[in-house]
Amino acid sequence: FPEFPGHGNEVALDYTIAADASRIVSLEKDTVSQTLQAIPATVHVGGPATLTWRSKGANSCSASGAWTGTLATEGSQTVTLTVAGNHDFTLNCQKGSDSWVTKLRVVVEP
Repeated sequence: FPEFPGHGNEVALDYTIAADASRIVSLEKDTVSQTLQAIPATVHVGGPATLTWRSKGANSCSASGAWTGTLATEGSQTVTLTVAGNHDFTLNCQKGSDSWVTKLRVVVEP
C-alpha cells in the first residue's frame, strides 16, 4: 500500500481480486489504516460470505448496515445471506473523537 506523507491526507481504495472473487475496501488517514474484505463478493441466496477487517490505530469498532454489533479492531465473521440484492456492510471505527467508516457491498444473486 503506498504511503502519502502529510497531515490530514486520506486515501480510499475499492478493488476486486479476480483470483478469489473477493472485494476489498481500504482507507488510510493519518496514523489509521482500515481494511474490510468480503470473500466472495458475489454469492447465491443462502450462500456464505466471509468478512475480514482490520483497523490499525483504532480503539473500538462497530458494524452497521447488513451486519450490526460491536466488533474487535480486527477479526473475521462468516455471514449467510438469504435475500437477493445488494447488501452493504459498514465498518465504523473510532479513536477518541475521530472516526472512520469503510463500506463494502456484497451482491446476492437468486
